[in-house]
Amino acid sequence: MASLRVLGVMDDDRLVVGSAEGAPWTFYIMADVADFDTAVAVCNL
Repeated sequence: MASLRVLGVMDDDRLVVGSAEGAPWTFYIMADVADFDTAVAVCNL
């Protein structure tokens, strides 16, 4: 998507939010987007 720039990805190995014993794992994508609607479109919400 042209109006999206990924800044980084953070895995929660160290600061575990939920169970880390197996899939599904949790990770966070930090991105710069043009607006809220772009973020919604990228996440397919």
